[in-house]
Amino acid sequence: MSASKRFLLGGGLQSEPFKSEWKAKLSDLQAKLTVRIPTRRKNPLPGRRWDPNWPGCLDRAARQLGIEAAHINDGLFVATEADAEHVKEHAQQLWDQFAARSRQTRKPIDF
Repeated sequence: MSASKRFLLGGGLQSEPFKSEWKAKLSDLQAKLTVRIPTRRKNPLPGRRWDPNWPGCLDRAARQLGIEAAHINDGLFVATEADAEHVKEHAQQLWDQFAARSRQTRKPIDF
């Protein structure tokens, strides 16, 4: 059995104190971060169905605002609704900047 399977299935690769400490931290984080912001949204630009830049904008916005967040299963979890609104607004501003850069016309190359 591989080391990752032993770790995931509880085969004893890690010590009991480590496991209990890890579970306690995860339960504290789960209790604290309860509001979910979806990281999947329809792509307004031509191309892929889901916007590939939106999750990065959300993460960057949370970091820049200093809001604690965790990315779990296509969602960014924050503590309060107010934090979620701030993160979404700032992420939209970041995404608008990205879209403006990508829509700029390129200068022709003279040979």
